[in-house]
Amino acid sequence: MSESNVYQTPTAELRREPSAVEMQLQDPRSRPAGAGWSWISQSWSVFMRQPGLWVGMVLVYLVIAIVLSMIPLVSILLSLIAPVFTAGFMLAAYNTDEGGNAQFGDMFGGFKQKTGTLIMVGLLQFVLSIVVLLIVGGILFAILGMEGVTQLAEASAGNPENVPDVIIPFMLAGLLYMALIIPIVMMVWFSPVLIIRHDLGAWEAMMTSLKGCLRNILPFLIYGIVLIPLSIIAAIPVLLGFLLLIPVITISIYVGYKDIYLKSA
Repeated sequence: MSESNVYQTPTAELRREPSAVEMQLQDPRSRPAGAGWSWISQSWSVFMRQPGLWVGMVLVYLVIAIVLSMIPLVSILLSLIAPVFTAGFMLAAYNTDEGGNAQFGDMFGGFKQKTGTLIMVGLLQFVLSIVVLLIVGGILFAILGMEGVTQLAEASAGNPENVPDVIIPFMLAGLLYMALIIPIVMMVWFSPVLIIRHDLGAWEAMMTSLKGCLRNILPFLIYGIVLIPLSIIAAIPVLLGFLLLIPVITISIYVGYKDIYLKSA
């Protein structure tokens, strides 16, 4: 009988399963303002464990997105499947973060499970965005009238004479659009990871995501402020810096989700 060497390094692949405590979803909690910076710094650490893989996955996704956006009508499909890809990136972030190894196929994990629910998130986002456009457009039309809308179209076409007459209503409409679209972004922000990790329905995940974001306005404010200079720096080398920044932003969704929604082990 051969004796096993207790000091020998295990040869099997280690892919730690989450404990019940780690996986337990809690009511979203408020985090301190500094958490916004922490999400980015922790995401960089996760990214650096497998940087080549993350850059490769982002490149493939960008190619897919560019190709679909160039095809008439099919470009709408991109908005519907975007949450599916995000869910795959969340699986990759989990596998990288938990000490295992993410695999390239992880980015397509959303096409293997919860696909219908994830597409429903994309569909709801698309419909809500159209509703916002209709609301803002209707208000703008009510303020400007047909003549004002015509002037706005001419100003957009490069006629500077009509700009002063429509600039203030147009700016107010832009502010209203931002005020209405930001909650939709909040609804979608954490939805894919909540669906892929906790089997929530589309609307339930969106409401849970919205609640988590609303309870962490200050961290997200810091998060956005930090991303502004990082985006400027990323744009300097012919936009190549975004190959690093986009994966970090993507991973930060997963890091923020852990911080806000999961109970500590």
